[in-house]
Order: sequence, then C-alpha cells, then structure tokens
Amino acid sequence: MMVLPRIRMPWPLHRPGLPYGDLSELKPVLVHVPYYTCNATLEPFKQLNVSTQFYALNEALEPISLPQLGSDEYFLWTNYFGLCGDLTERLKHHFGDRLIIDDTHDFFHGIHYAHWSFTSARKYFGVPDGAYLFAPYSIDLNAPRFTAISMDHGMLRSMGFQQEAYAAYQRYEASLPCAIHRMSSVSEGLLRGVDMASTKARRRLNFEFLAESLGHFDSLKLTLAPKAVPFCYPFLPKRPMDPSAPAKAGVLHSPLLARCRDKEQHRI
Repeated sequence: MMVLPRIRMPWPLHRPGLPYGDLSELKPVLVHVPYYTCNATLEPFKQLNVSTQFYALNEALEPISLPQLGSDEYFLWTNYFGLCGDLTERLKHHFGDRLIIDDTHDFFHGIHYAHWSFTSARKYFGVPDGAYLFAPYSIDLNAPRFTAISMDHGMLRSMGFQQEAYAAYQRYEASLPCAIHRMSSVSEGLLRGVDMASTKARRRLNFEFLAESLGHFDSLKLTLAPKAVPFCYPFLPKRPMDPSAPAKAGVLHSPLLARCRDKEQHRI
C-alpha cells in the first residue's frame, strides 16, 4: 500500500518530456511507449539505457492492445491534445502505479495523486523553459536552476521572421540537456504574469469554434469534456491534402504533427 502525504507541490523543471527524476527514482527495466510521441520523451530512455517497447494506437488515439506488465515494467501514456482524460482515468485503474502519465498536452490537469506525471509550460505559454513533475510521494531532487535559456526564437517570431524563428528554435531545442534542472527564474516570472482563468476560457472557445467549422471534415472524433482545457484542435482530414494549403490561402497556420504511418505496425 502506498502512503501519500497530504500536500505535495509539483517540481518546476527546465524542460518537458520524461525527466531523469522519474527514471532515476523508478529504475524501470522496460517502459511501454506509444509510437506517436516526440523525441524529447525518448531521449532520457536512451541516455539512461532503459529499454522501450512501442505500442500502437487506433484511429481514436487509443491503445490497440494493453500489455501484461512484467516486474519493473511501466506503461507511458500521453493524454493527446488534452482530450483523452476519460481514457487516462481508465488506464489509471487498469495499471495502477505502473502508469506514467505524459500531460504535456494537458497543462491544467494538475496532480494525479497515485501516479508519476509531468506537463509542459513551454508548449502552452512559449516561455524559454519550463515543465512540472508530479510524484506520488515526497521527493527531493536537489537540482540546480537552469540558466542557459534563449528567447531568440520567440522574439523573431513576434517580429514576423518565421523561418529564422524556426531555425533558432531548432538550435535552442538541440542545446537543451536531458539532465534535470529547476525551471529558470525568467520562466517562473513570466508564468506568474499569466491570467490562467482567461487562458483556459480562451482555449476552450478556440477549440469549439474550430470544431464547429472543421468537424465535418475531420476524421478524428475527439470531444471536449466539460472541464478539459485543450492543447489545440487536432485535424485529421478525411482525405489526403496538402498541409501547406491553409497557410497558402491565408486561413491559418497548420503545423504537421505526424508525417506518416508505419503500416506494418499500425503506427500512428
């Protein structure tokens, strides 16, 4: 039986993705990871020599099958776009404390009291660094504060230099270490100035507008739960299209989130 303290504060870290703190504390032998994930999530596994096994998702972004976990194995789950909260709850009951929750698309959820989880401030607010680690029990990471920040990409983007901003972002992303640090004082200061209630309301309004406008073209049928705060509106067109077409038409900026699927492994 796991005994939980009454009050726990999240650890503000310098970057999103599964941090060293989780892996160093858990010491897993194998972690089951979704195919549809980012390199920042995979890098700590590589650096700490933790084995991974990929699992596939169906068209509703649900695991096609659930593994029987062996000793010292864990299941990493991503709450995609902040819209899969119901499935997150089901997986929590299924795997118990063997579930690690990637909430980088669900900044406003907060703590899952019996599980390791992490979220990202960078994805939501454009701060130079920032993530939060939630642990199921009190820990002391004793990490130094991160200082090697850059805001070049954000300033270039605000000035309209999109290509230069993206190049600067790639350079900065490549420079960020996996080793755990506390969030920089710059990011903490910027986050204190965010109107969180207004941000949540605006994100829900944006999603509802796009769902009403694009929903009949969208093969993904992810719904917005009453208390969910979405990361973005995910659009998977029913037929192939040029991903640059909306931007060329001046309609919207449409980042490409997944380029292809591995048909042999039903990768999404």
